[in-house]
Amino acid sequence: MRRVELEHAAPVNGPEAAVRVQKLTGHLWARLMELEEDGLRVLSPVDPREGAGVVRADIPGGDTEALVRALRDRWQVLCRWENGAACFELGPDLTFEELDYVQDAVYRLLLR
Repeated sequence: MRRVELEHAAPVNGPEAAVRVQKLTGHLWARLMELEEDGLRVLSPVDPREGAGVVRADIPGGDTEALVRALRDRWQVLCRWENGAACFELGPDLTFEELDYVQDAVYRLLLR
């Protein structure tokens, strides 16, 4: 099983890394937006082009803190629970494939 670190983003050094983080943020945002019909709500960024490496989401009427714990315990997706939301911090060293894995883990937990 893979481990995806989204608790603390790696430093963004230089314009290429900044563009990469913006693209990764947009990718995760889009993948999580696909899960809104399954009960997830993406809180920020409102516009993925404005994202600076952080995507926040919650489960309205659900237990977002339990989701964060289950992501860690069952799927090795490390993210933070902050102000009632799951907080995913993205750095330039992540891959698009890892973010697809995060989406799959969230989806499977929403279906439980």
